[in-house]
Amino acid sequence: MHSYSESLYDWLLPIALKNTCINKFPHDRIPRSGEVGKKVNCYLVSTKNPDGSNSIVKDYKNGTLTLYNLKDKSTQEVNISKKFINSISIEHFYSYYDIEFKNIYDFAFNYITKFIYIKININKLVNILSQYFFNKNTLIAKNKIEILRYLLEIQYNNRNHLSISKGIDIISLSTKIHSTRLLTHPNKDILLNKIRLCLDALIYSEDIIKKDSYYLATGKAITTIENFDREERRHNDLKKLQRRTLYLTFILIIVGLIQAQVIKIPTIFDFSEISHKFFPYYYCHHQ
Repeated sequence: MHSYSESLYDWLLPIALKNTCINKFPHDRIPRSGEVGKKVNCYLVSTKNPDGSNSIVKDYKNGTLTLYNLKDKSTQEVNISKKFINSISIEHFYSYYDIEFKNIYDFAFNYITKFIYIKININKLVNILSQYFFNKNTLIAKNKIEILRYLLEIQYNNRNHLSISKGIDIISLSTKIHSTRLLTHPNKDILLNKIRLCLDALIYSEDIIKKDSYYLATGKAITTIENFDREERRHNDLKKLQRRTLYLTFILIIVGLIQAQVIKIPTIFDFSEISHKFFPYYYCHHQ
């Protein structure tokens, strides 16, 4: 008597293998980019061998798996068992997405409900709308100090991935600043030219160096940033002082005009009657 999982395999494996990537791309890698990659829609069913290598499941009939061993290029037929059931993995190459199902139950759930595919298509719609609104925005070019900050931050945070002798190219730097949506923005070239000019100015001031098409910040860049921040703080403090001086001057002018009775303020509270009531002796001797 078949178990529930074996019944699921009997039902779903033939469906996946009918649309297997091995038949569609027998000698080539599965395309993952471009227009060809966009049209990809196939399954790859595989299993782990005892020696740790992988075998591709090419066919499944009457409880028998036809396996193609990727290591020694051999083909063999084995009866499905709990051992093989636990090691079988199903991967769906769906357009640019690689969907790996955890087990046959995960595959069955998504095959019936289409949950993962609905989620993918919602994400695609959100990305299309986000890109549309991003393209409608006017991109504001960063000044050279902001670009220098980004370059330093990238080098600080990617010491394990960014070779100190290599640096970063202008496209990678630009996408770090404006996100990868920049690549499909209609004004991409204009913005890249502005960033390139800022980088040239930083090279001239010896804050960065250029090797081939890669840019790398020098030690002088840290001093430049510190000096800029110091001057910026000084400038902001001066603006605050000027603003306070302006407010104080305005208040003193108003007080002076009131004392000179140029500006007359109406009496809001009259305390004379209260004073007569509580201090009658004072008022009797001063009249």
